Amino acid sequence: MNADRRLAVALVLTFGLAASLYAGQGRELTGAELVKLGFFQDFDEFDLEALLDTGDVKTAIASRRPETLEEAPGVVAVLTGDEIRRMGARTLEDVLRSLPGFDVLTDNLGRSRVVLRGVAVGSAAGSDSVLILFNGHRLNEDLSGRATVINLDIAADGIRRLEVLRGPASALYGAGALAGVVNIVTDSIEDFTGIALSAGLGSFETREFGLRVGNSIRELSISGFVHFSDASGARLLVPRDAQTVADGSGGNPLSLAPGRTTDNLRSLETAYRLAFRDLSLGLRVKNENSGGFIGATESLGTQNDLNNRQLSLDLGYRRNVGSDGSLAGTVAFTQNEISQLLEVLPPGYERPTPTGVSRFPSGVFLQTALNTRRVGGEIVFDRGLGERHRITAGASLERESTFELEAKGNLDFRTLTANSGLAPLPGAVSDAHRTAVGLFAQDAWEVTSRVTATAGLRLDDLSDTERAVSPRVALVAGLLRGLMLKVLYGRAFRPPTFTELHFDLPGMTGNPDLDATTADTVEASLGYKGRELRVTGTLFLSWIDDPIGLAGPFDLLRSQRVVNLADARTRGFELELRRNFGIDDSIFLSYTRQDAEERASGLALPDVAADLAAIGASFHVGEHLIVSPTARFRGERPRASGDSRPPLPAYGVADVSARTRNLYRGLEISGTVSNLFDRRYHDPSPSWGVPGDYPRPGRAAYVTATYKF
Repeated sequence: MNADRRLAVALVLTFGLAASLYAGQGRELTGAELVKLGFFQDFDEFDLEALLDTGDVKTAIASRRPETLEEAPGVVAVLTGDEIRRMGARTLEDVLRSLPGFDVLTDNLGRSRVVLRGVAVGSAAGSDSVLILFNGHRLNEDLSGRATVINLDIAADGIRRLEVLRGPASALYGAGALAGVVNIVTDSIEDFTGIALSAGLGSFETREFGLRVGNSIRELSISGFVHFSDASGARLLVPRDAQTVADGSGGNPLSLAPGRTTDNLRSLETAYRLAFRDLSLGLRVKNENSGGFIGATESLGTQNDLNNRQLSLDLGYRRNVGSDGSLAGTVAFTQNEISQLLEVLPPGYERPTPTGVSRFPSGVFLQTALNTRRVGGEIVFDRGLGERHRITAGASLERESTFELEAKGNLDFRTLTANSGLAPLPGAVSDAHRTAVGLFAQDAWEVTSRVTATAGLRLDDLSDTERAVSPRVALVAGLLRGLMLKVLYGRAFRPPTFTELHFDLPGMTGNPDLDATTADTVEASLGYKGRELRVTGTLFLSWIDDPIGLAGPFDLLRSQRVVNLADARTRGFELELRRNFGIDDSIFLSYTRQDAEERASGLALPDVAADLAAIGASFHVGEHLIVSPTARFRGERPRASGDSRPPLPAYGVADVSARTRNLYRGLEISGTVSNLFDRRYHDPSPSWGVPGDYPRPGRAAYVTATYKF
């Protein structure tokens, strides 16, 4: 079934469910909930002070139990769906770029590289160090360790709230939470009731369609969304690529450069959540197809084809225990399918053999099917112990395994012999599995009425690598009125992936003796929270041991063993400011100064900008229009040792978005112009890759209309 037919089926099913619920016995919303949804029946119900006061914002991401941002034993940020829409963000990556410590780059296949606090060491260059959750459900998979390989983008349209924890979090979440955690929270019926249809158009032949639903019949509620997007891509000019450099050493020129990127992307995402009393059932399906941007070997190609699918199901149970406790359990299933056809060498490639010359008139291809399934469960218990202690403890069990693996090519990359057509590559991929058992416990001790100490420990036993112990300690102290001091320490780990342990793919050979990457981090944070102002400054220092990657530059025809690289260190300062002026008017500022280097040599880690900044505002223009300009800045990026290119220059990009409100009944129109001044800038390529780095899109405009029934 192609993407258009999947979209039609999903829309019909969702609309049918919504219509039946909407016509049923839906509950009556309170005035407070109507205000939250943008409606109110009477000015007596319009609680302006509650809207202006940000103190009641709660999140469980830092301790696995609800707390305010000030109480949370961690450096936490929460963005509401309304704040996300105001800034004109279209994807999760757009939102993360506005937060302190986060940088989002693009790799050679057009996938996002999410880098947090300069942790950009290893084969995945940072994305495997950030754990991304969807309603608490893990999106990262064990083939790459990343969520962004199988989710090339995640639409911001379905995000009700984004919870972000900067800093180590393995003591709570286990593997992969090396530098931080991002939790995407979608709408429930408390946030959205009814039906909303949306459609959008934009630059690069972009078209988007969406549907949101939410309602209830007695004690059964359903909420969900469908989002479809299709874009031809910016088709960016690449003057020279890696093959251009290879052509310079002699032989027939093969490069397709100067040429344009193939960055088309079609995506269909649907998610539903049903709730009945203490039970909830979640379903998410994501399908994507992409043209592969530049190509796996940094050479322009027109025949790359990436197809991804992620299916997840989770069944949750939560029940209050006594007057001061809760018991929560989850059983979850996730299936990841990554199918790729990669044009690794361009048409016309020739290779000498002892008996003559092997010719590849159509190019050299690698076709892979890399699929995994994960099934597991978790139980978490939380309860007060006496007057001053609160215990949170839990256990988890997960098993992830590969299935239906496939690797084919018309060139055997290990023996360098030609195949007749796309033939299986023996030994390139092999079945793998991992069973992970986790136990954790945490005690929050109220030392005084203004000081809380939190200590936690987690033990993770992984069947295919060493056991990991992840401690954390936090001290949260209220100082003068509105001031809060936090001193934090934690250890986190990222285990080797299936690819790094077992696969023998072009240019790399797995190493079953790899050690897990670990990070020990110390943080000190001072924050102020007023009625309409929140300011937080944070110092951090991390020691990263045994990062994983290739020891030298990638070479398609010379396989290298994956190894543990030199230890690294990152340190820096983060500043975050948010100020409200009334209901919709606000400003925000985030700034990060960071330093990332190898510990032994002192050499700067490549691709890590020393300075990251974002600034934005929202303000009314007339009665119905809200305008939100934003700007982000990135400092220059150093190169890897041995890379003779000068550092990648700094740049700044400005965006502006506008949104109507209460224009006509349930109609809302929003528009965004990104890269307003058409700034030409690049994301870094590796030393062996595109000499001129990866071009990024210029000015682009998008408009979306949404109608709420």
